[in-house]
Amino acid sequence: MFAGGGNIRLNISANKIILNDNLAYLIDLYKNCKKTPMKKVLEHVYKRIDEYALSISNKEGYIKLREYYNKTKDPLDLFVLISY
Repeated sequence: MFAGGGNIRLNISANKIILNDNLAYLIDLYKNCKKTPMKKVLEHVYKRIDEYALSISNKEGYIKLREYYNKTKDPLDLFVLISY
């Protein structure tokens, strides 16, 4: 089974959870979220929201962030893109 969004891991109680996926960028995202303190993740997310004026109706901001992500491949930017 592939990890997908990893939602199942949020809804089960287990001592160890193994996620499997062949999409390198998702694996990088999971690893980055695991090693980065939550405070830093949230700071990054809020910074990007402000920087690109992200909202449900701001297509231009989303596209600009997507272009930036495609150049830099920062896993936390992928997280923001997925969220929007």
